[in-house]
Amino acid sequence: GMYAVAKAGGAYVPVDPEQPAERTGYILEVAAPVVVLTTERDGFEVPGETIPMITLDTLALDELSGAPIGDAERRAPLRASNTAYVIFTSGSTGRPKGVAVPHGAVVNQLVWKRAEYALGADDAVLLKTAATFDLSVWEFWSALVSGGRLVIAAPDGHRDPGYLNALMAEQSVTTLHVVPSMLETLLVDGEDRLPAAVRRVLAIGEALPAATAGRFLARNAARL
Repeated sequence: GMYAVAKAGGAYVPVDPEQPAERTGYILEVAAPVVVLTTERDGFEVPGETIPMITLDTLALDELSGAPIGDAERRAPLRASNTAYVIFTSGSTGRPKGVAVPHGAVVNQLVWKRAEYALGADDAVLLKTAATFDLSVWEFWSALVSGGRLVIAAPDGHRDPGYLNALMAEQSVTTLHVVPSMLETLLVDGEDRLPAAVRRVLAIGEALPAATAGRFLARNAARL
């Protein structure tokens, strides 16, 4: 869904179907989306049924072309200043605030990252973060801009370090984005080692304790 929205030239606003109805209603009111994309598993319902909703896994797509979308099919040309996505803050200090990020900012960051960390077609990136968090942007799009493979963890899989270590080993994940506190739990579960295929770990979102960094570097060859 997010990929289709971006290719079509729109902006996506991720919403957690398990969050309180009041928060969902507020986000929909402020963002005013033209359509809501969901799946049968999510069981998402639009409050008041005022916005059209499409259930993706019930669509008949076999007869649609797989060719890239052209400018003639879009309502307007794509520009770097167009909004790519809007993520709402937690609202812990008041009402949630929507942060709109343009395509240019996302692309510049991803192109820099691809060059800086030598991401390529032989890489596999783990997607474990909910789309309602910024970290998901790096996880989701990194494989696509480098021609690599995206490994999608099960819902709520980010809470289980044993599951994540097993998935990374099974799928030969090479690139991991992780907050330092989760890196610590992964190391505890793996006896200070991450799966051998991991080449680079990007510790994001929190201060990286020197002890955690030292623990990782002592027994892992991956770049941190």
